[in-house]
Amino acid sequence: MLRAKLLPALVAIVLATTAGAVPVLAASGPTSSQIRKAVAAARRSKNLWATINVCGPRSRPHTIGVRAQMPALGFATQLSVRIQVEYWSVGKQRFVSVLDSNARAVVALGTVTAGLQQGGENFVFKHGAYMRATVTFTYRRHGQRLLTVTRHTVGGHPHADQGIPPHYSAATCRLR
Repeated sequence: MLRAKLLPALVAIVLATTAGAVPVLAASGPTSSQIRKAVAAARRSKNLWATINVCGPRSRPHTIGVRAQMPALGFATQLSVRIQVEYWSVGKQRFVSVLDSNARAVVALGTVTAGLQQGGENFVFKHGAYMRATVTFTYRRHGQRLLTVTRHTVGGHPHADQGIPPHYSAATCRLR
């Protein structure tokens, strides 16, 4: 009689434990297909951008600020941006990287699952120049690089944080 009462309880416990294990395994991480789709969406996202948000204001003369934004992939990923400031070379007729180590920065945006992440850096120069920045966005999961995308600064992002003045967004900057 005791066995007859214990058997249904034991079966219920086993089923409940087994049923609970399936979602845990499914939640352990994205599939390769989900990763590929998320990476493709991030690569072409309008939310992946870089802008100049500070360009030599009175409060910070000789300063150029670069702000970048990138979307999360929907699963835990380490996000970072590498910023390289460039100047217009009249002789070469193109933008050229400023070779000074103070003209580049790597900004870690953290490990995120959802939403949009912004980060940036301000750079100070002694001499005036016509400038922009090239920003390399990197997505990593468990130390493995999933995606690297490079963009130049563009205007039209008034929601970039920490602009001087507020909402300032430009593709280039002429420091005087």
